[in-house]
Amino acid sequence: MGINADFLFSFSTRAQLVNLNRALKFAHPVAAVHPTAYSTLYSCFAHLGGDGMLLALIIVVLIIGKNQHLKRLLTWSFIPTFFNFSEPVMVGFPIMYMPIYLIPFIMSPLVTTVIAYPFLKYNIVPAPVYPVPNGTPGLLKAFIATGGNIPTLLLALLCLVVSCFIYLPFVKGVSRILCK
Repeated sequence: MGINADFLFSFSTRAQLVNLNRALKFAHPVAAVHPTAYSTLYSCFAHLGGDGMLLALIIVVLIIGKNQHLKRLLTWSFIPTFFNFSEPVMVGFPIMYMPIYLIPFIMSPLVTTVIAYPFLKYNIVPAPVYPVPNGTPGLLKAFIATGGNIPTLLLALLCLVVSCFIYLPFVKGVSRILCK
């Protein structure tokens, strides 16, 4: 229904607490016991702009979209979505009424999770373990939660770019349908 339920680092699982305690003990998040915890993967790499990686959808529509009404709506929705509040896009944009957007809405978080998993599993980038308040911009969540690690920020940016490419053919297809 477009209601956001982001529970990033509410420390509801034992894995999150263990990771935080270990990172505090060794003063570095690389020492995380559970680097691929659910909250680490989803909240930091698959939830940029809210559910379904909607920040990527907004970026693609603003770049290649032809419908001025939708571009105006998404221009106003960019700021809340940048801070992971996707309700204006979920309700105002026809995601709820156009099932073609369901495919990239589900596929984007899955693909970005698969991309981020080996980076975290094999300690290529440190696991985001520090608590970050809700409302933090999606791209900065992983950066702040790792104590300012630049490669983690680049990984989050890579996930956003991949999501943009996932949304691209669907936005082009819907644009062609709306123009007809």
